[in-house]
Amino acid sequence: MSQLPERIEAGKYIIVKCPKCGRIDKFVVTDEHIKEIEISGISNIAIDHGDHVILVAFDIWGSIRGTYVYKKAQKGKLSDASLDLRYETKKIVIPEASFGESVVLYIFNREEKNLEVYGRSFPELENKVMKILVLMHRIENTLKVSYDLVKMREEDFTTFIVQSKKFSLILTVRDPLDAETEKKILEWLVQAKGLIS
Repeated sequence: MSQLPERIEAGKYIIVKCPKCGRIDKFVVTDEHIKEIEISGISNIAIDHGDHVILVAFDIWGSIRGTYVYKKAQKGKLSDASLDLRYETKKIVIPEASFGESVVLYIFNREEKNLEVYGRSFPELENKVMKILVLMHRIENTLKVSYDLVKMREEDFTTFIVQSKKFSLILTVRDPLDAETEKKILEWLVQAKGLIS
């Protein structure tokens, strides 16, 4: 008689090997992961490997359900942001003075699976952004719907997302937003949506 596998618990480790570079990582399952699994059946974690990020999806048994590799490039300041379209490059103009230095822009090419980062990012924020992108991808595939504009607020930052079939623009702001600044961001996102459509 075979024995049933044990459910994973917070504090346990999962080991994963990167399919791109071969690096082996060990990460700790948290209470947040367990809650996410109880709701959706799966959780994930993004691990920064320098020029690429791996996203590891795992289930309640600690089994890895998928390892996804995304190219990543730190591209510079917000003022350097541009969209590389097949036959042209479109400059993305962000009113940087209005938003301050706490803003990071991520441009995710959904077809080529690469992530460009403009501004001062850090691994924890990139992990959250990757989780948001995966969640939106799951919603699109499961419910067959897509969202033009998404706003998500957490304790320490606010994330705004606009997307087209090919691109997602993710703008994160680490400072509290007043109504006027949020209005400027939303206006900018509406304009940016026109660039990526």
